[in-house]
Parts: sequence; C-alpha cells; structure tokens
Amino acid sequence: MRQVEQLELPLWEMLKEATIAPDAADFTHLLNALDTALPELDTVGQLQVGAEAIAQIAQLFCDRSTLVFEDLEASNSDEGPVMHTDAFDRYVRQTMEVDLEQFIEPLASLPRQPPNRLPSLNEPGSIVGELDRDALLQALDEHMQEHPRLTDVEAFNQAFSLAHDEDIATWARAITE
Repeated sequence: MRQVEQLELPLWEMLKEATIAPDAADFTHLLNALDTALPELDTVGQLQVGAEAIAQIAQLFCDRSTLVFEDLEASNSDEGPVMHTDAFDRYVRQTMEVDLEQFIEPLASLPRQPPNRLPSLNEPGSIVGELDRDALLQALDEHMQEHPRLTDVEAFNQAFSLAHDEDIATWARAITE
C-alpha cells in the first residue's frame, strides 16, 4: 500500500490547527475543505487523501467527545470539578511589592557615636606587656622539674589543653564590662 502524499492543501493545515484545539474545531468547515480538495486529484489520490482526512477528522471527533464527557463528569461530580494544580495561579497572588518611598522622609544626619579608642599598651591599667625571655624559660624549667615524668610533647599538650579550657563566656563578659 502506498503512503498518502500530503499535498500543500489548506485541508491539512486546517486539520493540524483543529488537532491543537479540538473543542474549537468546525467539522462542517473541515468537511467542506475536504470536498474542495478531492476533485483536483485522480481516483487513487482521492481515495488516499479522503481516507487519511476522514481518519484524522474521526480522531478529532473522538478527542472532542472525550473533552465533552470529561466536562460533563466534572460538572455533575459530588466532589466538584477536578482542577489542575496550576489552575489557581492566575487567581492567587504569590508576591506583592509595595513602594513606600513616598512616605519616607530623609534624615538630616545620622546619629553618630564618638569612636571608642582602645587603650594602648603603654597606658597604665593594662596588663599586656612584654615578657622577659629568660624569665619565661626559667619558669618552664621549674615546671618541668616539678613534674619530672612529663616529656616535652606531654608538657606542650598539657599547656595547649589549658589554653583551650578557658571559659570564653566569662572572658567575653569581663571584656565587655
């Protein structure tokens, strides 16, 4: 059986448009376009084009009938019509923007606080200062003599853990006060 050649007829364009929106299809107009297209063809061409066009029109009628029956079932349902999840997008506002610029008055100047100066290292009252290197080494030697079993690595780890056992919240309150 030969394949139906689809000529550049307005019939095929009309069928293509009707397939996109079957509920808006005009069957009388489609059948008239088929009647107009057939006399230009030979007998075999008329049979092929007619059969293909009638098959598409029948499928279009089936699609349209399905839509009508779905509408009838939805309107007579006890649960109400079935709506797609995106059906409410055009009715429900998701965001809103309000321009309040006209109600805001500009400030004359922003309130400012004088900057708090940090005390320098040389000011009295500060406990920060340089340590004498020899005094530090002597204190470390005394500590090592008090604990003769500690190795250098263990002493380092003990000093390191002592530095991390501080109560940070207490220090933060003390600094704030």
